[in-house]
Amino acid sequence: MTETIFQSLTKWVCEVLGDVEVTPLPPVSEVSGKTRVTLYFLSIEESSSTGVRPVKNKLQLFISYLVKVSGDIHNANTDILKLAFSAMASGDMEPVFNSLSLGDWRSFGVIPGPAFVIKVPVNHKISEKEIKIVEKPMILKSTLLKPE
Repeated sequence: MTETIFQSLTKWVCEVLGDVEVTPLPPVSEVSGKTRVTLYFLSIEESSSTGVRPVKNKLQLFISYLVKVSGDIHNANTDILKLAFSAMASGDMEPVFNSLSLGDWRSFGVIPGPAFVIKVPVNHKISEKEIKIVEKPMILKSTLLKPE
């Protein structure tokens, strides 16, 4: 499931930026040369509209991906803006800006830089519970309870 999402996000990045390296690995210190786009699986979140309950026989979660561009600093800054605007225009993802703290960057071991998070909805169908058809009326028998 996540491979399919990563592949579609890779396709999106390549449509916006052209032939670039896309990696699911955590961000690394700036690399010189070829542009590298990080799409790091950051977290799983519940849907703000449905929570964790099923709606119309489906469950929905959001997978958050960190989007960061490394390479030549001038090209990287331009490329991250192109991706941000493209994500804003897309109906398939929700961009979140200013979502990483200094502690998050420190945990990656890299200097903070331009980046944003995209939330991608993931739906999971659940099978409907079988509803049994009532074939005859229910018969209730009652008894009197006597105190002892």
